[in-house]
Amino acid sequence: MNLPFTAQGYAGASQAAAEKEMAYSDFLEGLLKSEVVSRQVRKQSMLVRRETGKE
Repeated sequence: MNLPFTAQGYAGASQAAAEKEMAYSDFLEGLLKSEVVSRQVRKQSMLVRRETGKE
């Protein structure tokens, strides 16, 4: 799997989940939702740069 943002945020997310005593499924759901949001932000940023000619 190619999940760069998940790998990047795993340590912090797992620590927070442990402190909140989250269920593993909730932890994974949050981690994957963060991946999706981060990808959307990156995609939007790339589109804006492409449209404005800034690279």
